[in-house]
Amino acid sequence: MSQPATRLERPTPDDSEQVSISDRYAYTPRSAAPDAERLLTSDDDDEEDDLEAIELGLTGNRAASTAMSASASSDRNSTAAAQGLQSSGSRGVGAAPSRGRSAVSGACLQSRICQILLGLTVAAIVLGIGIAIGRVIEAHSTTTTQGGNHNTQPDPNAFRGVLLISIDGFRAEYLDRGLTPTMKRLASQGVRAQGTVTCFPSKTFPNHISLVTGLLPDVHGIVDNTFYDPVLNQNFRYSDPAVNREPRWWLAEPLWITAERQGVTSGTWYWPGSEVFYDGNRRATYLTPFANGLSNAARIDGILGWLDLPAIRRPSFVALYLSSVDSAGHSFGPDSGQVNNALVDVDSAIDRLLDGLASRNLDQLVDVVLVSDHGMTATSASRVILLDSFIDLTLVRVISTGSHSGLIVQDEALVPEIVANLTHVHPYLHAYARKDIPARFQYGNSPRVPSVFVMVDIGWTVTTQAIQGVIPGNHGFDNQEPDMHGLFIASGPSFRARAGTVVASPSILDVYPLVGRLLNVTVLPHNGTDQLASLVAF
Repeated sequence: MSQPATRLERPTPDDSEQVSISDRYAYTPRSAAPDAERLLTSDDDDEEDDLEAIELGLTGNRAASTAMSASASSDRNSTAAAQGLQSSGSRGVGAAPSRGRSAVSGACLQSRICQILLGLTVAAIVLGIGIAIGRVIEAHSTTTTQGGNHNTQPDPNAFRGVLLISIDGFRAEYLDRGLTPTMKRLASQGVRAQGTVTCFPSKTFPNHISLVTGLLPDVHGIVDNTFYDPVLNQNFRYSDPAVNREPRWWLAEPLWITAERQGVTSGTWYWPGSEVFYDGNRRATYLTPFANGLSNAARIDGILGWLDLPAIRRPSFVALYLSSVDSAGHSFGPDSGQVNNALVDVDSAIDRLLDGLASRNLDQLVDVVLVSDHGMTATSASRVILLDSFIDLTLVRVISTGSHSGLIVQDEALVPEIVANLTHVHPYLHAYARKDIPARFQYGNSPRVPSVFVMVDIGWTVTTQAIQGVIPGNHGFDNQEPDMHGLFIASGPSFRARAGTVVASPSILDVYPLVGRLLNVTVLPHNGTDQLASLVAF
């Protein structure tokens, strides 16, 4: 068993690394692209038509028809060629005997050419039919489904897969409650972390984008669940699809786009940011947009349905989002029976997935990576700080409240005064000008970070008189707090040699290069390290 890795303080990238990343992800808001469920280029359309033809066994007919047309054309050309030879012979220069020998030679040559062309035509027809039959066999034999039983072993050279599954709000400690035996078994068969350090702020949208870009929120642009862009003069709200699907908010390319560019078919199911068009018209080949109400089991069944596709169409990379644990944590608190019930349910869903992979003979071909975007902590109405007790709210615009608050100051000259009025007024409240946010948070270089950023200690709530109400559980606090730490488990054929390995506290940013290595994809510049990628043992 490998020794647990020692957790080192993540260094700030050196100047060359910063330049590399900033050059690629310069802050330039992009214009919106049309919203459609799927957009294919003309090449993609042609490829899709060819695949459908193969599945229906039509490619062989097309090949035969093409070959027969070629045969008829060849025969016509042969006749014309022979006639041309004969005509040339009759016009040849020389004595009569010489002309006779030329005519005989022309006839022989005509016969031989016809024989050669006929042979080539027959060979083309046979080859076309053979290729078509081979493709049909390949397409349909890799997975044979009969009443739910998958009996044919897939060709290891034809398919390898990675399933990246995010369980929103799964606190690291949840794994030790004795309610998730499937996930514990999965961890024992592969590698796991004691907890992952989320990016700051420990919110859903920023960290889901960090998971699939390896970039800090300052760099990929989604700096919070809700924020204001002074260049666009518009608010981003994670809960508003009409706004958050606009490409101009998203400054970095997610892994499924990078994978597709390199020939790896991908699918996304509910993953934050997956419904956005990148570079005008690019999304994952398979996409299920977010919708409330679909159970974890139904989401798993949807993914297994994708894996039932013929190997040539099956996604090799799938990013799946499960939200029930986070919802229960917010509504009832992390120590509630409802959270425990949600843990049992999500563990059952993972068990359903593993059974589905095994029944399809894919368990030796697919790596499963379980992560979470952040943890959860208990909050209460007795731990609330009201901003309007200390500052004049007419001087600011409140963008967010809860575990932290963003204040947009209309007159930047007032920023020092507002920060001073919020300093030392409460022992659990901390206010910073954007440029003065402590360096350890690696946050504040983007103009999308509010001009005044207000934090509270874990378990507290910062809000206003007008925005009353405290939820029983929350996140978004200091990312070094253990309650904010999340889940990491990786299991499958690439981790068998490392079974039982436990690493200390990797950053959530390290997941990106890990999945890139599993997919054999060249990843883009990122803020992560190879701490997790180094655990892969093919």
